Amino acid sequence: MASERQRTVPGLLQALHRAQQHFGSPLSPAALEALHKEWGLPVGEIAATASFYHFFQAPAACHHLYFIDHVTDHHAGIAALVARFARQCGLSPGMTSADGTYAVGWTSCAGLSDQAPAALVDGRPLPHLTETKIDQIAQWVRAGIPPENWPQEWFAVANDVYVRGPLLEWADSATSTAVLSHPRAATPESILAEVEAAGLRGRGGAGFPTATKWRYCRNAPGERRYLIANADEGEPGTFKDRYLLTRHPDRLFDGMTLAALAIGAHEAILYLRAEYGYLKPKLEQILAERRAAGLLESERWPVKITLSLGAGAYVCGEESALIESLEGKPGRPRVRPPFPVTHGYLGKPTVVNNVETLVAVAAIIANGASWWRSQGSAQTSGPKLFCISGDVARPGIYEFPSGTPLGTVIAAAQPVGAPLAVQVSGPSGTLLPVTDATSARLLAFEDLPCNGTIMLFNETRDPVAIVAHFARFFAHESCGFCTPCRVGTQLIARTFRKIEEGLATRFDLERLAPALEAMRLASNCGFGLSAGNPVRDLVAHFRASLEERLQPHDFVPAFSLDAELAATRALTQRDDPHAHLAQFEQPEA
Repeated sequence: MASERQRTVPGLLQALHRAQQHFGSPLSPAALEALHKEWGLPVGEIAATASFYHFFQAPAACHHLYFIDHVTDHHAGIAALVARFARQCGLSPGMTSADGTYAVGWTSCAGLSDQAPAALVDGRPLPHLTETKIDQIAQWVRAGIPPENWPQEWFAVANDVYVRGPLLEWADSATSTAVLSHPRAATPESILAEVEAAGLRGRGGAGFPTATKWRYCRNAPGERRYLIANADEGEPGTFKDRYLLTRHPDRLFDGMTLAALAIGAHEAILYLRAEYGYLKPKLEQILAERRAAGLLESERWPVKITLSLGAGAYVCGEESALIESLEGKPGRPRVRPPFPVTHGYLGKPTVVNNVETLVAVAAIIANGASWWRSQGSAQTSGPKLFCISGDVARPGIYEFPSGTPLGTVIAAAQPVGAPLAVQVSGPSGTLLPVTDATSARLLAFEDLPCNGTIMLFNETRDPVAIVAHFARFFAHESCGFCTPCRVGTQLIARTFRKIEEGLATRFDLERLAPALEAMRLASNCGFGLSAGNPVRDLVAHFRASLEERLQPHDFVPAFSLDAELAATRALTQRDDPHAHLAQFEQPEA
């Protein structure tokens, strides 16, 4: 199992963050030696953990500027802005200024899809980039002016809510004392029974019944248990957790406290994605205030909540990979069984719930199971938060009852241009054409499951380019643990690169089929199971767009034969017809 490959060292990731702040990036031999002395671990083992995480590999520089490499950012013009920036200051992604002041790069979706195009600078979000802002940033970078001297209003992140339902209305007015002191929160069994009666299912996409997961953990042998809040919101296009962490952190901590009590855990951990690290000081302040008020670590509410920061790895959104990360290891999903509810964090029974699920727990205890069930569908009870981005006039947060038609949600966001396609549940979800039939589909587990992410694309967008972008994302983020996913994601990415270059044929598509099936059947975790979904949906719904990009030949090499001779032609100073090679044999006249 993954847990047997490296020893368990809780807190190592946080120590790596501290070392990076002190010694700089990337982690130097001096930093690794200091960590070796502090933790007693081999330097190679520490380096192996650090090398797994994107933000521990930052190049040596005083400041780091990362542009967001996400499909909605590209549709919003990020590539042109990056090219404009490069022309003005001579720095393209992958480069560092000569004086070592600034390093420039790309990073995956950072929870800012509603404010694209965007960037991160020293971990702080820089939303709504424009040509004017890019010109000014280029000037500051050339002059070596640090980000703390930039206009602070540029770093403000909007959290627009366009449709507010009963969950958010309750969250706006609720108090922690009222939630935690409610008679339904009197005992662990009363909490669990109310959540079970509400029919709450996990809000992260898989939809496993929350109370069932809790009972498995609670009934598992052993005295010690853990509750983990998964705030590693890495699915491209998702930002609802960012909103809840910013506007309603107390409701999350209420839910964490209740869940911990229900399963018999006295310790809970909030795992916060690195891209949301700018929220950490405020969250820690709120936890300190709750401890001072007796809402944590007290006789009545004996739950300790700590915060752990990730370091940039999409796969850590998978619950066992997240646990591995908390244990100070590379965040690779574990082989299961056993499952975390019996053998989780530190080998103890553990429940991992996402942020929205835990906020829902607090709402159910405060308002009752019947209130929750009065909204939604028979199999998917309660309201649901949706984060909508892409070609819409109002990108942001929307709350609708579960079971709402997809078309209703799309219309509320006010599409810009004629809608062509919609991506439901992010790249790992479902890509559909926008038709009357798909618009009528219900956003519920009994019809069209949705983790809350909806990206809309209008008729000016190219479905092939969208899926090619997703393919590169999956190839980059695969943890490499299992062969089907490691090889399959790379094969998909290379094939779509060939398609975009106009060199692919039907043969290239046909050879993808067994790879997709192997990924679906033999991958170790849900990452590999779902990484092929965009390709399957493209073939099923947008085949014409795909086939018009294919060559009519049986096979085309992924390189140009004539281009390979360019250097030779230059050396021999020849450019006559005999110095060129045709990519294909020409038929005889």
